[in-house]
Amino acid sequence: TFTTEETESVTIERDLLRHAANLDKLISETGRDASNNPLPIHLPRVTKETMDALIAWFNEHKDDADWVEKKDEDNKIEDIPDYDKQTFDAIDQQILYGLIIAAELLDIKPLFDSTCKVVAGKLNGMTVEQMREYLDVECDFTEEELKTIREENEWCNS
Repeated sequence: TFTTEETESVTIERDLLRHAANLDKLISETGRDASNNPLPIHLPRVTKETMDALIAWFNEHKDDADWVEKKDEDNKIEDIPDYDKQTFDAIDQQILYGLIIAAELLDIKPLFDSTCKVVAGKLNGMTVEQMREYLDVECDFTEEELKTIREENEWCNS
């Protein structure tokens, strides 16, 4: 059982969680109740909507072979399972980011890999300003600092 950011309890069948590499560690860290059942694992910054998307991902990938990490040169943005590509391209950006957080917290490498590749694909070809807007990152440079950076790195644009 997990609790979401809104403290809502969500139960996921244990056999669906086989891709969650550090689940046993999380269970041992949270302890057990009086009847020796694991206490709920709180997932901060993971909403109920994100948990629903996570459960759908677990169900889709429940019969997948164990994930094998690829070497950097073999790890291409294009190598995303069809289900993941279609789903992650269509879902709300906040849910996508929530899935990245959940994948990191639960150490779900194939989910982390697919979600990050989708975000990287979306950022590909964007300007710095477009990336900031997409990622909701505030620019903390002054106009003078930006001008200096542009001048020092003008060679990048030629």
